[in-house]
Amino acid sequence: MAAADQTQSWVLGILAAAVSGSGMGVGMVSGVLEVQRIAGPADLAGLTGVFYAIAYSGFLLPTVLAALAGHGGPPVPLLLVAITAMAAACGWVVLRSYRRHLPAR
Repeated sequence: MAAADQTQSWVLGILAAAVSGSGMGVGMVSGVLEVQRIAGPADLAGLTGVFYAIAYSGFLLPTVLAALAGHGGPPVPLLLVAITAMAAACGWVVLRSYRRHLPAR
């Protein structure tokens, strides 16, 4: 998307939007499937709601970062470090507990 913005190319913009949207769609489907796998019948609706609330909050993050950057917010390298740290923490949680809900072999 940065290249599309820099070159003002609508073709690159459409391509970048398609790739980004596809990635978000795959992430949403994978997340909902994971929630269905780990939730019991009584908890499925509640956990699905929590998943969607967190996912849509994550979709809002680029807007929040753009608003902060436009008003003299934190410098870009600091934001990149913070986002990388959050991604690493999420990855650690997933790797630590992803086998907990798998059926026994």
